[in-house]
Amino acid sequence: MLWDYQAEGAQFLITRRGAILGDAVGLGKTRQAITAALWLKSSRRHILVICPKVLKRWWVDEIIRVMEENNVHGVSVREVSSVRDTPEIIAKEPAVRWVVGHYEQFNDRSRVRDWFKQQYWTVVIVDEVHNIAKRSQRTKGISSLSSDYRWGLTGTPIADRPADLWGLLHWIAPRSFTSKWAFLRMWFDVYVDQWGAWRVGELLNPIAFRKAIEPYLLVRRHEDVNIPMPEEPLVQRIPLEMPPKQQALYQRLEDSAVVELEGMDGEVYQVFITNAVARFTHLHRCASHPQEDGIESAKMLWFRDYLDNGGAPAVIMSRYNTTVDAIKVALQQSGRSDVDQFVVGTYAKLSHGHNLQHLHTLILWDSTYSRLEHEQAIGRVHRQGQRRRVHVIELECVGTVDRHMFNVIKRKEDHVFAVLRWLRKRCPGALIKYGDEKEVVQCLEADS
Repeated sequence: MLWDYQAEGAQFLITRRGAILGDAVGLGKTRQAITAALWLKSSRRHILVICPKVLKRWWVDEIIRVMEENNVHGVSVREVSSVRDTPEIIAKEPAVRWVVGHYEQFNDRSRVRDWFKQQYWTVVIVDEVHNIAKRSQRTKGISSLSSDYRWGLTGTPIADRPADLWGLLHWIAPRSFTSKWAFLRMWFDVYVDQWGAWRVGELLNPIAFRKAIEPYLLVRRHEDVNIPMPEEPLVQRIPLEMPPKQQALYQRLEDSAVVELEGMDGEVYQVFITNAVARFTHLHRCASHPQEDGIESAKMLWFRDYLDNGGAPAVIMSRYNTTVDAIKVALQQSGRSDVDQFVVGTYAKLSHGHNLQHLHTLILWDSTYSRLEHEQAIGRVHRQGQRRRVHVIELECVGTVDRHMFNVIKRKEDHVFAVLRWLRKRCPGALIKYGDEKEVVQCLEADS
C-alpha cells in the first residue's frame, strides 16, 4: 500500500524518461521507484538497479516484498556479484527481470561493466545518485548504459552547491543539458578570482532556476507530505575530557603533525591540503578510540558508564572499523542481557537503507565527514512509524578536532572546512595548496 504522496512520486517517474526523486530520508524513495517500474506497460521489462554495495541485499529483499504486496509473480530478481553471474544464467530468465549491481562494478577495470553495457535496459535506477554528480570513470560507465528510462534516487540532490546538479541533469537528460559550461554561465555568477582561476559564485535567479529544473526533479521534505511523523529528535552533544594518557598521545600526534607540515625550522611556505587531511584523520581517530594498548579513551569510559547505569539499547555509529570492534567488545564484557538489541556499525554500513525505528537512541561516537551521511544516519531511527522521541547523542572529546567536525555538519559546510580551520589555527600563515579534489576524497576515506 502506498501513501498518496508515494503514488504521486511513482507517477512522476513513469511519466518521464529521465527523473530525479529527491525525497527526504524515510519517505520511501525505494518503494516508489520499484512501484513505478511495476506500473510500466511494457511486456518486456529488464530493470537494472545500481546502488552502494552494502545495500544490494536490501534492494533485492525490498523488490521481492513490493512484488508480493502487488501479487506480481514469475519475475526474476538477481544480485550480480561477478561476471560469472551474468550471461548464460540471465539469458534464460523470464521476460521481466530485475538485476541489482553496485557502483564499484562500473569502475574502469570491471569486467561486469562490459556486460551491463551490452544489454538494453528498460529502466536504470541509480540509488544515492548524488555519487555520480561529478566526473569519474564510474560516472562515465553508468552514463554509457542504454535504457528507455533513467531514474535517480537521493536524499540530498544538491549535496554541496546547486551547481553540482548539472552532473545529475546531464545523466538523465543529456540532450537538454549538453554543456556544463553553458549551464553554469546561464544560471550562476561565474568569475575569475585573484589568482586567475575560474570560480562559480551565487545562483543568479533562484526562482527561474527552480522552474527550469522542476520537470526533472521532485524534492519533498517531511513537512511537505501529509503523513504522521515523530517530533524532531532531541540532540545532545556530550563534551568529554580525555584521560591523561589519551591526552598525551593526542598532543604528541598533533605536535608531530605540525612539525611535518611546517618543517623542522618552523617556516611555513606551502601546505598541501591532502597532507593536512591525513594528519587531521589521525587526530580524529585518536579522539574516537586510540589503537595503542593500555590507553583508555574518554568515549569508552563514558560508554561503560552508560551501560552500567542502564542506558537504553541504541544504534551506535562510528567512522572507524577499529572503533566499532572495540565497542562490540565492551558490549560483550558488560554482562547486560540485552546486548543483542544494540546495533553497532560504521556510517558506511548503517547509514543507508536500514530501518532501525525499533530503537529510539542513536549514539554518534564520532562525526562522519559527510553532511548527507550524517542526515541519513539520523534518518535510520527518526522516520515514519517511529512512536517515541528519538534521542541523538554526539560524543565530543574537548579540545580536539571533534569540535571542528561536528560544527561543519551543523553549519552544512564541506568537510574540508574542518581541516582548514584546524590547519589555520596550528599553522598560521601557511599557503594552502588544494591540489586534486579526488585526492582529498581518497585521503578522507583512508583508514576508515
